[in-house]
This record gives sequence, C-alpha cells and structure tokens, in this order.
Amino acid sequence: MSTENSKPKLCYIREPSNAPYGKEKRVIAIAMSYDKQGSVKYGATIFTRKKPGENAAKRALRKTAEERFAKRPVQFSMNMVESVKYEDVVTAVRKTMYKQGVAQKMQK
Repeated sequence: MSTENSKPKLCYIREPSNAPYGKEKRVIAIAMSYDKQGSVKYGATIFTRKKPGENAAKRALRKTAEERFAKRPVQFSMNMVESVKYEDVVTAVRKTMYKQGVAQKMQK
C-alpha cells in the first residue's frame, strides 16, 4: 500500500492498550507514509499523563504529529513483503521512535 503523495496516515496508540479512555498513561499520535519499496516516513508526538485528571487533546496531538511529519520527518527503510500489514508498519515506526525520536534532529 502506498501513501506517498497523499496526506499522511494517522495512528493513535494508547498505553496500556487495555486502560479505559482517560486513564491511559500515554497516548502516541503518529503521522506516517510508506510505499511498497519499504521507504517509511513519520512524525509523532507523545502525551504522558503526569497527574490524574490530565487528558490528551486528540486534535493537538494530531496537529503536532502532522507538523513534525511536514517539517522534519524521520525516515527509515524496512523489508516490505507482499503480506506486510499496516500494523507491521506501525510496529516498525514504534520501535524506531525509541531509537530515533519523534522528529528528525536538526543538523548542527
């Protein structure tokens, strides 16, 4: 599936995934695109609940992820096989976030 030359796909991940809405510890918003050749680009943001009662503003998370995608997307390649699923790409992005962050670092 190609998402090049189009708006990025948006994905929201709640952690832990089984937490009731509003009780999750973190909410991750990812704006990403990928193609059949394995080129993946993403921008993301992470909301971390610091105290009870704080809520993630989905609109603000989406906006930040899309802005990071547009300004400085993180890019990487993955081995794309015919059976690769959207969830596999999300998992690869999630793992890359731990290594490279939510937005590409500016060159000094």
